[in-house]
Amino acid sequence: MTRRFQGMNAWILQRVSAVYLALFFSYVIYVFIFIPPSSHEEFKLWISNPVMSIAMLLFLAMILGHAWVGIRDVFMDYIPSLTIRAIALMLLAISLFSCGVWVIRIMVVAII
Repeated sequence: MTRRFQGMNAWILQRVSAVYLALFFSYVIYVFIFIPPSSHEEFKLWISNPVMSIAMLLFLAMILGHAWVGIRDVFMDYIPSLTIRAIALMLLAISLFSCGVWVIRIMVVAII
């Protein structure tokens, strides 16, 4: 891949993830407004449905990818020092990874 198209991949990830996030969030809002789970057990059944679990994991991946690209671009544009930028990107990666692990842990506990 040429250097010319590297920015295009980030642009496409931002747009695709934004569309998925908007659609998924709209679906979840619809469910909780019009057909909310009436008990914790019903919520566990809804969230443990394989389709919903996969959609939720995809939501997690999309939101983490969206955040990574967006914040990375801000860091690249506004942190001129290469050393400070590398440290900031490392801290961002650790933070996003930690958030991902935390959400997966929450999902596993919610399903069990």
